[in-house]
Amino acid sequence: MQFLKSHLKLFLIALLVVANLIFAQPSLAQKTNFNRTPVNSELNKPLGSPVNPTISATQGAQVKTEKSVPVATQARDEQEFLKYAQASGINWGQCRNETGKTIAVYGPKPKRTTDPYDTAIYFLGNEQVTEEEWDCNGIYLPSDVKLKGQTTSGAAAIEILDGTSLVAKSDPDGTIELNIPNPKILKSGEVNWYIPEVSQSFIDTRIPNAEVDD
Repeated sequence: MQFLKSHLKLFLIALLVVANLIFAQPSLAQKTNFNRTPVNSELNKPLGSPVNPTISATQGAQVKTEKSVPVATQARDEQEFLKYAQASGINWGQCRNETGKTIAVYGPKPKRTTDPYDTAIYFLGNEQVTEEEWDCNGIYLPSDVKLKGQTTSGAAAIEILDGTSLVAKSDPDGTIELNIPNPKILKSGEVNWYIPEVSQSFIDTRIPNAEVDD
């Protein structure tokens, strides 16, 4: 009898062990891998790597767009700024010649003249600056001279607004460079100014006669 009880106990213990293994195995199979969870996988990334490539790409596009906005509105804002600047009371423009050659500029008409145009042409020598309060309306662009950044062909006039200090320089290839953005280019017939088709070599033969600062 004692022998049977002893074997029965061993059988029950073995049965419990087997049952425990059977029911515990699914739990062990579903063990969580903390290194593979979404949160931990992001935290385990090296410093400096994007947390979410999609979000980072979207943010990059937004930054790029924001940087392009001032460029798109720059021309409009500059025009608005010039309008406010004119309210300062300065009703004349000034032209400076740093081209190394004589240039033609537009200025006030003489008091006694039969000239039908709204302005008169004067000549400004190299390193000369038109006199303050003598209204320089703009410069003349000869037919064989190009304006930097523009695709003009033939003679033209460059108009400036009151309160503008224009500086004209010359590149090694003879292209004229101005210090003002978005210059207003006028062709013959677009304004009542005298815009003849003459070359720079002809302008070079003229004696400077614009009123200048000493």
